[in-house]
Amino acid sequence: MEPRLPPPDPHEPVDLGRELNIPAPIAVFVGSPTPADDRVSDALLDLRPGLLIVCGHA
Repeated sequence: MEPRLPPPDPHEPVDLGRELNIPAPIAVFVGSPTPADDRVSDALLDLRPGLLIVCGHA
């Protein structure tokens, strides 16, 4: 079975009035990611490339 993500949020603004080019998929971590965090973020970015901001709890 192929993993499926939900569609993008319809209320999320995609046109901010300026062009935003992300040259490659990127994950930004708030804090230090574990190896598992890094693997999961890579898998998500493989399915839906873009900018992923990852926040966790302490």
